[in-house]
Amino acid sequence: MAASDEAPRPVMSAADLRRRMAEIQLAKIEELEAERRKLEQAHLAQVEEFMKGGIDAGDAERIRYRVAVAIENGQGEVEVLRFPASLLADRGRAVNNFDPSWPSTLVGKAAVLYRLFEERAAPLGYKLDARVLNYPDGKPGEVGLFLRWV
Repeated sequence: MAASDEAPRPVMSAADLRRRMAEIQLAKIEELEAERRKLEQAHLAQVEEFMKGGIDAGDAERIRYRVAVAIENGQGEVEVLRFPASLLADRGRAVNNFDPSWPSTLVGKAAVLYRLFEERAAPLGYKLDARVLNYPDGKPGEVGLFLRWV
């Protein structure tokens, strides 16, 4: 049979193409939604862990390591904790406005860390500062607590 004798391949109708496009778009949306749910669950787990408020030996070791690295690099401060401003009692207003009462807005792990700082590090001359680190949508996003010794 010659090439010209072959039967033409069936062409998909425009409706079939639109249906296939919709299926592909739906699959992409479902994939994005699954990823969003996964990230949301991870965020909720982090928030839950943060709100438990525990500072364990691993946390203390990470802080000591960061201090050692900062000293080696000639720095006088180190970030010891980062968390969403939305977790603060005032959603970051006091920290953002350098209000001296900002420690009273701390909750969870941040509050525990601040109490430990007051008990152990402040008497040795250390300072602890809080700063808003970013402003998504113009609102305080993340807050960092910084241990300072100079």
